[in-house]
Amino acid sequence: MSRIYKKFYNRDLPIYAAEYWYRGEREFLPSMVNGATHFEPMFHHRQGQGVAIYYDINNLATDPEPMFDLFRSHPEQIQKIANDYLEQAQQLRKIIKNPTQENWESIYNICLESLLPSLSIMMPVLNSEDATLQQAKLIAKEARDFDDKAIYDAGEVLYQLAMERFGIDDVKANFVTHDEVIKVALPSSETIASRKKEWVLLDGKLYTDIGSLEDFCKSHGLLLEHDMVEGYEVKGTIANKGIVRGRVKVALTIDEANKIENGDILVTAMTTPDFIHGMRKAAAFVTDEGGVGCHAAIIAREMNKPCIIGTKNATSVLKDGMEVEVDAEKGVVRIINE
Repeated sequence: MSRIYKKFYNRDLPIYAAEYWYRGEREFLPSMVNGATHFEPMFHHRQGQGVAIYYDINNLATDPEPMFDLFRSHPEQIQKIANDYLEQAQQLRKIIKNPTQENWESIYNICLESLLPSLSIMMPVLNSEDATLQQAKLIAKEARDFDDKAIYDAGEVLYQLAMERFGIDDVKANFVTHDEVIKVALPSSETIASRKKEWVLLDGKLYTDIGSLEDFCKSHGLLLEHDMVEGYEVKGTIANKGIVRGRVKVALTIDEANKIENGDILVTAMTTPDFIHGMRKAAAFVTDEGGVGCHAAIIAREMNKPCIIGTKNATSVLKDGMEVEVDAEKGVVRIINE
């Protein structure tokens, strides 16, 4: 049976972060849930579009239900995960307060072995609407509310350390691997240029010069499932109520989020703490992803701005400059003028 991949997230990730995301979910997550499940993401970077994260929807190993069954019968299991997450987050905070080059591997390993897999477990729980997971959701929410920024702050420190180690700019730092950082082996300018244009991380292996994602998937026996876009409405879950009109700004990277102007409608896959500057200026937020406990929803409530999350197709339908009405009373974004 072919592996059928569907896009779930879009993030602004350097290659080494995609590597610890993959390994964290494939190698370290299973042991935290007694082998109930594991995830195998595929990452695709295309210049100017951030990094799209896909999952195989036909692979039973990516089904969180066995993990949920474990937490229903053994809530102490997710409490153990939450406790470890908080302990490691606090340890990380101490390290990144005054980081040195010698700290690179320690920071990386905490993200790889603890923070990333823990978050990958807690987020599906938080986004589930299953009432039988209420106790598990409360445990996950308490841990996430206590410190949901540790992995982002660690990522920023790793980024700075990579630039310092190689003496390179912030663009090139996006295109080095973990092994290259450890060995201080900066790839050639040609390799950097190729990775900057496009790369895929599949099954832990990095590919460049792929032609197109469709060609790459075909040559590897993979299929892509694309969401069908119908009509001129984008619908999702209301995270914070309100109705506003404004011009769309699609931001798939942190740089694009920083270019948001007052009154823009921020349209993105999902926000992270690095988007805060742009979020302060935006009149409303619309995301492809997320549940009521996601970053965009939390910030929307704090800033009291209209917010619609989990639309699945906002970044596909809405384009820069479109005039739209965000109706977060009904959970609908209407295109007024293209």
